[in-house]
Amino acid sequence: RTADKSWIDTADSGSTVGLVLDQSSFYAEQGGQIYDTGFMTAPGADGGEDTEFCVTNVQKKGAYNLHIGTVELGSIKIGDTLALTVDTDRRRTIMSNHTATHILNYGLRQVIGVADQKGSLVEQDKMRFDFTAKKALTAKQASFFDTISPHCCGM
Repeated sequence: RTADKSWIDTADSGSTVGLVLDQSSFYAEQGGQIYDTGFMTAPGADGGEDTEFCVTNVQKKGAYNLHIGTVELGSIKIGDTLALTVDTDRRRTIMSNHTATHILNYGLRQVIGVADQKGSLVEQDKMRFDFTAKKALTAKQASFFDTISPHCCGM
């Protein structure tokens, strides 16, 4: 699918498109967590040019993941078989921040008993955890998080 939302059968080098695959190891943005990035590749058929697609965004569209990016080399057509490579270094930091939201949620319940998560943001270099409680945390309650995180993470 192209930027103007038209459907095409083939995307050539330099094209920025969205690909829908029958299977994917890429995580789409959802629930406050950022999407995966990486590459898709395929060897050239009959000695032709190899294919490389740089995935820069993945969005959930109904039951499908739309892999948005640019054809860097070669071309991609419907029915091609692609090897998917997720940027695992980036994913690991995102996973750590995702885990941190669970640790914060656990810690809040230990400190104040009842807290309702109202959202979160999980990215590669930061995370945010939104919650509501009946009253503000005291300084002593807030300092509990300095001790609970290393305990939960096995540090």
